[in-house]
Parts: sequence; C-alpha cells; structure tokens
Amino acid sequence: MNKIDFCEFEKELHLFERTYNGVPYWQMLRFIACEGIASDRIEKYDLKHQEMRSKTKAKFVFKVLAFSCKSIWNFSKLPVCDMVCFTDDPDTKKRFFDCWQMPEKINALSMKCLVDPDMLTWKDVHTFEGPYLKGQINYYVHKMLKKMPRDEKEFTFLQGLEDKMKRRFGRSLSAQRMEQEIQHWIPLDNAYEKYAERFFDKVKCKAIAVVCYYQDQMYAFYRVAKRRGIKIIEFQHGVINNHEEYWFEDQRGMNNNTPDYFLAFGQQHIEWTKLLPSTKAIPVGFPYQEVQIKKQANVLTEEKTVIIYPESHPEFENLLNEFSNMAAAEGYRILMKLHPLQATDPKLYYPLLSQNPHIEVITRQDKGIYYWLKLGKHHVMASTTVGLEAVAMPHTNICIAENVPHEQTQPLLDWGVARGFSTAAQLMELVRHPLQSENGVLEEKRKALWQPNAKQNIQDFFRDIMSLHL
Repeated sequence: MNKIDFCEFEKELHLFERTYNGVPYWQMLRFIACEGIASDRIEKYDLKHQEMRSKTKAKFVFKVLAFSCKSIWNFSKLPVCDMVCFTDDPDTKKRFFDCWQMPEKINALSMKCLVDPDMLTWKDVHTFEGPYLKGQINYYVHKMLKKMPRDEKEFTFLQGLEDKMKRRFGRSLSAQRMEQEIQHWIPLDNAYEKYAERFFDKVKCKAIAVVCYYQDQMYAFYRVAKRRGIKIIEFQHGVINNHEEYWFEDQRGMNNNTPDYFLAFGQQHIEWTKLLPSTKAIPVGFPYQEVQIKKQANVLTEEKTVIIYPESHPEFENLLNEFSNMAAAEGYRILMKLHPLQATDPKLYYPLLSQNPHIEVITRQDKGIYYWLKLGKHHVMASTTVGLEAVAMPHTNICIAENVPHEQTQPLLDWGVARGFSTAAQLMELVRHPLQSENGVLEEKRKALWQPNAKQNIQDFFRDIMSLHL
C-alpha cells in the first residue's frame, strides 16, 4: 500500500477530525486499518485470540486477583524520579535499555531513572499480564457500570468508510470491526488516563522513554504527559520506512500522541519517514547492535558461505532451491536461517528447501542473528528486515529478490547497498561477484543507516535534554 496515497485518503475524509461519542479515534484505528488493507491477518488474529480467551477464563480470573494485589503493592513503592522507561517485554528491555546500562548512565548525569515498572510490563494478549490485564480489569468494570451507546451517525460514516477503502485500496476492515475496536478502546483509554494521572502524581517525572509509541495502552499516558509538560522520547525499534505510524502528511485534528523526540538508528531512517514537525528526530545509532557486533569479533567470515532467509512464497522457494543446487556444485556452503518460530518444524514451512541435501538448516537458537551475519559472506533474502542489520556488518554481500514483494528492503536496492535478482542464474552471478565498496561509498552509506558510537550519542542526548527540561 502506498503511504502517500493513504495519507491523501486521510486528508480527503478528514479522518483525524472524526469522533465517536465525542472522542477522536482515528490515530488509534489507523494502524489496524492499514493492516486490514494490507491483509486479512488482523481478523484471523482476533478470532484466534477470542478462542484462546474463551478457553482460559478460570486462569484469567486467578490472574486478575493475583495481579490486582501485586499492582497495589508495586504502585505503593513507586519512587519519585526524573524519567521513566517503559518497555513491552523483557527482550525489548534488554535490547534498548540494559545494553547501555541506562540507569547507571542516567545516574551519572545526576538523574533518577525508573526502568520498566513491573505493573506496566506488557506481553502477548493471551498472557493477560501488565497494562493489558490492568486495562481489561478497568474495561470490564467500566462495561458493567455503563454500556457505551452506539454513535449511529459515526457508524453510518464507518460503513461508508469501508466502501471507500475497498474502492480505493481493494480491501478494508468491516465497519463492525472498526466499531468494535473503537468501543473497546475508548473505555480502555479512559481507564488508562485515570491511572496515568495517579502514576504521574506519584513519580513526578519530567520525561518518559518508550520503544514503541503506538501502543493503545500508552496513548493515555502520552496525553497526560503532554498536558503536564512531560517530554516523550522514543527509541527506534525496527524498520520504519513506509510505516504508517511514522508517516504523516497532515496533523489537523490529531491528538498528537506522538513523541517529542525520536532517537533514530541513523539519518537515512529519518529521511525515509515523514514525521510530524512536533517530533524532533535525532540519529543516535543502536547500542545493542554495536555490542552484538563487537561480540562477534573473533568469528571469521567464510567467503564461500551463503545464508538464505526464506519466505513463504512458492516462487521464491523454488528459486532458492535451484540456486542452492548451482552454488553447491561450485563449492559454496548453503545455510538456511529460519525465523525462531519456524525453526522447530522446518519441513512444515519449507518442505522443498528443508529436504534439499545441499542446504544446512540452522536450528540452534543459542547464537543470535549477528553471529550468522558475521559468519556468512553472502546473504539472500526477500522481505526480511535482517537486510538492514546486514548492512551494519562490513564486507557483507546482500542479495534481494526483486520478483517477491519486499516493501521493507526496497530502499536498500534503491540506495545501492544491496543488489536485486529475479532468477537463480542472476543470484549466482551476484554471489560470484560480490558488491565492492568504491571510494568508501558503502562505508558512508553504512554510517547513514547506523550512526556510530551509539552509547555516547545517547548519553550526550540525555545530557542535553537534562539541561533543557530537567
């Protein structure tokens, strides 16, 4: 989906100005709407978790009671601090805060920092933990006390919006599904706003740091923070080129639940987005990546090792199978790196490739992605975001399939840090003749994607904002 076209669509219909029972809703709904336009996986995901929730009601009740007691205890212990760092799971905490010893660095600047308050940890929907659980408790209490009436006028508009989306983009969420999301979110958001007021009264912070700003449960926190003059800082957490939550053409009618500061991996990532003027983007790098690359210093790059990253696309799988036979005949070692969720049963996801005798399937999960990026000279992919991380590794030959949709990796082709192919023979030629850096061009592009000295850059940033706001 073309994001420029989608933003034009938003402007034409003044979607950010729409309200349901007086409450603006589009900023919350736009991400789900985009996903609905792109595929039907949102609807399928919702059905899956409805089934899961119906099977775990007893567990849910138990967790409600346990969590309520734990939450009251944790809230009573919240300290007064300068900044609070919110994370959504332990891995996020490790990758974005622990890797550069955030509390220690902040304390060195005479700032008191609270990282990941336990009552705000969010995990998968079906685990019923953290703010999701807190929100659900508040939501069901609210629902029992007061049922939200249907906004007939707005539901009629949503019906028309469904038709307009289908005509414009070929697919749309149903009006019923959009209304369901709105009616669920509004009382949930109201509940979070009350909690956010109590939370900020308690901690009295001047700034909050987040890793993913567009989480439903955090919008209320941002709104309360904005009212109180608390600065919102977001760390880039993934590929944001062509991402609807980082692409805005107009801000009329917006609640502006967006960060005040956006700490990007590099300047090029900023140029690939269209952030609101109210968000100041700063290239700082990615500390976790630098740490992981340093750990692989003793891993030798194998010039004749090719690592393939398959996609569930028949044409791509057939191409990789043909290429592997050709490469093996010339003495190349072929490894297949699967997504961790697929590694337990490779035959289920890739029956052809997993049975090819020339392909070694990587099943071990004790070595992170940077080990394999360092080990292999050549990396073959379609739409996986590992391409951007591969750019950070020196002497890496990145090859991207051009005949498979790859919205996320297309900028790498456009920018000249990777090369495309559409046949097995073309891919074989790219492997035989790796991309070479000319006059340091690749190195300069690498720095534009991944700002060096990330830890120091982030410390400098916090030193600057401390003097401005704290």
